[in-house]
Amino acid sequence: MLSKLAHEAVYDFSQAYEKRYPDYFRIDARAGMKFNFRKFNMEPGFDVQNITNHRNVFLEAYNVERNTVSYDYQLGLLYIFLLRFQF
Repeated sequence: MLSKLAHEAVYDFSQAYEKRYPDYFRIDARAGMKFNFRKFNMEPGFDVQNITNHRNVFLEAYNVERNTVSYDYQLGLLYIFLLRFQF
């Protein structure tokens, strides 16, 4: 709020730990199999991160030119396919 009034970034260190972001929430799931062969092992898998696609705050930024506060968020729903070989 002080930054908006002053039209520049103002840091109030007396209240550094008063304001908090919303609670962080993320559910992940993973499935995979391991196959053993003579000379190597193969592990195919599938991973889903942030199944609920919850928007977790990554950082808060003040834009001096627009006089606004904006939030950047972490990745939403993310699919990961994996194929691991071990020799």
